[in-house]
Amino acid sequence: MSTRDAQSLRSLRNLYSIKAILEMDKKVIVCPLPYHAHVNHTPSFSVYSNREGYEKFLCHGCGTEGDVIDLIGFMVLGRDYNPSSPKDVGRAIEMLIKGYKLSPPELSRPKPRGLSYELWKAFPLGDQVISYGGNRGLTAETLQAFGVGQADKSNLYDLLKGAGLDPAWLSSQVFMTMPTFHHGKLIGIKLRNIKSSGKRNRFFQFPGSSPGLFGMGNIYNTSEPIVIVKGEISTMNLWQRGLIHTAAPNCGEAMVDSAWGIWTSWSKKVIVIGDNDPEQIKNQLSKAYLKRCETFRADLRFPPEKYHDVDDWLLGDPGAIDEIQGWLL
Repeated sequence: MSTRDAQSLRSLRNLYSIKAILEMDKKVIVCPLPYHAHVNHTPSFSVYSNREGYEKFLCHGCGTEGDVIDLIGFMVLGRDYNPSSPKDVGRAIEMLIKGYKLSPPELSRPKPRGLSYELWKAFPLGDQVISYGGNRGLTAETLQAFGVGQADKSNLYDLLKGAGLDPAWLSSQVFMTMPTFHHGKLIGIKLRNIKSSGKRNRFFQFPGSSPGLFGMGNIYNTSEPIVIVKGEISTMNLWQRGLIHTAAPNCGEAMVDSAWGIWTSWSKKVIVIGDNDPEQIKNQLSKAYLKRCETFRADLRFPPEKYHDVDDWLLGDPGAIDEIQGWLL
């Protein structure tokens, strides 16, 4: 698209309402832009009509401003969006014409300030986690690529003092640490108890963690087919087998953030793969899977019934990866 074409298509801004796209019912809302870090979720984003008759927005917090086309551009491309770039403007206009809906974050209580980026490095990869990962089909190289580490009494006890966990129990456990990064920022560390034989005390989040997508960088704004799975192990297993555009929520089956759907909006195909869950929880989790499909505009798929999840399927059926790749065509 030429500069002249981009300028001509800018006239489309007169046909669209920022307030309608964001479903704004207040004069000022929490800034919806993905790179605007929120601590107290203070409303700072307003919309006004200029003398030329079209709406513009301004965030008094991050300072971003523009018209409805720029809003879509900043939402989809983040700080990489350039309002003067015909290519970027063209992509934003394409999304605008498609009628993409954007959901501003809701007001909430102040949240923890988050985690220091360096924290994940406090948990280097250890032999017990390498062995555990190997039993789940993962190589040490894959674990390292995702920043996975090992937490035990040598490095975890002092960091979790005051977190309400039983010190005697904590010192006897070994955890696989799985960090989640968004835009180069550490937003969470999930700890998977590799010594637990049941569901109790199997997972917990490091204090200060926030919900996010494990493997977010693999799927962010790619046009390639994307797979959304239930957990981190499945994400790494598929990535290791060549399906590199794979991610999973780090925060449980029911949690999904509507903003995550923006990151997959350029993909030509998105699928959500669920587990073959026990009957007593199947209905509840089916609703969670459908919500994920709605968020990511995805198709829902399941492994063959004899396999509980993607991991079991990949380990038990050499043809599993080919079938999953077929779903993405």
